[in-house]
Amino acid sequence: MKINIPPYKKALKECVLALKAGKTILYPTDTLYGIGADATDIKAIKKIMKIKKRKDDKFSVIVEKERIGEYADVPKKYKKLLNIFLPGPYTFLLKAKKKIPIVKNNIIAIRVPKNKFCILLSKALRKPIISTSANISGKSPHYSFDLVPNTIKKQIEVLVDGGKCHYKKGSTIIDLVNKKIVRIGAGYRKIKKYLANFHD
Repeated sequence: MKINIPPYKKALKECVLALKAGKTILYPTDTLYGIGADATDIKAIKKIMKIKKRKDDKFSVIVEKERIGEYADVPKKYKKLLNIFLPGPYTFLLKAKKKIPIVKNNIIAIRVPKNKFCILLSKALRKPIISTSANISGKSPHYSFDLVPNTIKKQIEVLVDGGKCHYKKGSTIIDLVNKKIVRIGAGYRKIKKYLANFHD
């Protein structure tokens, strides 16, 4: 099923139904198109691994900004940083509070994209949503619905077409546990001065 946004009502309804049923979705973020599933559903996670031809299940998750503290331990010194830059094109690695399938080595990768659909969907589902680029593992990611290969689309139950993503490249990944930049991506220039003692 393919749905264009905006408007959002139908897409939100169908995506929530799909995610609750253990199915997958293709959706736009502020950076790239992603493949999503309920991050607490092991079978759904395995579906995404199969679609991406990926061996590991180390995925980031989208959560409501207001609920980050339920899933991750945010040190006081970083609360202002997250408040300033989220929603935004960043992935923050933090110590996990909950044991969900995508948590590895007690670390959770948190995303709050600056994208209306993502924000509305996370509020509607009220569960962490897998956020992984819509590509075969090792291949180039895609910033437009039309660029996502049909071989991927045909394996996903709900397809959301939101046109081109704003940043057109991957998020900047910041490890707040080990104080380092994992990946320089979208929004790096803006946040760089706040991470003067980090290593990239």
